[in-house]
Amino acid sequence: MAVIRITSAGLKKYETVLSEIIDIEKLKSRLPQKTSWIRVGTNGAPAFKNSWSNAVAFNQNAYIPSIQPLEFRRDELGVVHLRGHVDNGNAGVIFTLPNGFRPAKGLLRPCGYETSQNSVAPIIVVSPNGDVATYNSDFTTPIDLSAISFYLD
Repeated sequence: MAVIRITSAGLKKYETVLSEIIDIEKLKSRLPQKTSWIRVGTNGAPAFKNSWSNAVAFNQNAYIPSIQPLEFRRDELGVVHLRGHVDNGNAGVIFTLPNGFRPAKGLLRPCGYETSQNSVAPIIVVSPNGDVATYNSDFTTPIDLSAISFYLD
């Protein structure tokens, strides 16, 4: 194996050549911009569909809004993340992601849920048109979408 030794002067020249070949600022401008968490169902955000809503906790015969509401964001690497729990919906679309948050190809993702008798674990479908939907849940217990993340293409 050959060992290559680079002097500090040689390294400086190498950095100069690279900076001329690679426009770092141009590369940065092509990365998606990081966003804050966007809460579904709030003013200016996507609305819930098909009777879906944020889940609430049930404690001693009273509902307590202590479960994470459904939100989404895009990080600095172009990964879209969902988090939160939904409940009380009908089969189909939960909400629709806006442009800039949609996958190029459809995705199937299993998600967490609270069990009930004869429950079927929900599968979440994220479509290229932005629809986030489920078609195989009993819809009587909260569904956790927090494990759903995907790269933008």
